[in-house]
Amino acid sequence: MSMFPPPTTPAVGWHRDPNGSAEMKYFDGYRWADDPAVADHADPSAEVVQIPVRSGVLAVVVLLLSLLLSGLGLVFALELGAGDAVGLGIAMVFAYLPVVGFAIISARTWGSGDLLGDLGLRSRWVDLGWGPLIWLAAIAVQILIGGLIVALDVPTVSNTEGMSELSGRTAEIGVLIFAAVVMAPIVEELVFRGLLLRSLARVMRAPWAILIQAFLFGLLHLNPEAGIANLGLVVILTGVGAVFGTAAHRLGRIAPTIIAHAIFNGVVLALVLSGVLDDLV
Repeated sequence: MSMFPPPTTPAVGWHRDPNGSAEMKYFDGYRWADDPAVADHADPSAEVVQIPVRSGVLAVVVLLLSLLLSGLGLVFALELGAGDAVGLGIAMVFAYLPVVGFAIISARTWGSGDLLGDLGLRSRWVDLGWGPLIWLAAIAVQILIGGLIVALDVPTVSNTEGMSELSGRTAEIGVLIFAAVVMAPIVEELVFRGLLLRSLARVMRAPWAILIQAFLFGLLHLNPEAGIANLGLVVILTGVGAVFGTAAHRLGRIAPTIIAHAIFNGVVLALVLSGVLDDLV
């Protein structure tokens, strides 16, 4: 006979709702799933998030400050006579390295000790399939919102203006591709879907958490010089952020959205640098 009392919590799996309703609820060993659909796909360890909301919000602030710092770093590097490629490389380091450092510190400080799990970075082979599907969903939403914006004559501006001027400048294009297709998807998903969304979901219902992180994601990409013309861009990217957020929440990890984000940026960059978009205008 064991000297320890039997466990007081139910086993991991599906059970009748402990609150008395007729529906079944999923218990992951720590808490009951608010949305039973999440349990079909989620990694149970990824659901146990301890990082506080202030960490998710601060991650957005750190990213914003880092982007401002990267702009200053680029100007300073060019004034010292560094080439454009070197300047862009320095700007990329200033833009993304502080954010990665902050994410690691947050997970170490408030997390469970599982760095990858706390940040939603655990991946599966199936994510290679989920990524393109999420990208297609984001494109569908982008087309739908874009059509409404055109129909309603909402002012909008592209956040890729000036990139086509890099045509033929191999070194600069290489740095730009690495930043847009590798670093930006990793860092932005880490901030918005890894830290912010997962921390917000601890204190509010998932739809609100998804909407808030999506709106902030859209705001991150606005161009202050464009003024009211940013409205359409923010709305479109808020829709894209909502798709990524929904996918990250339901799957319980951000590897699929990192892949989708990389495809999204890569296709846009390819269209801009190839001049295809100029031909369509």
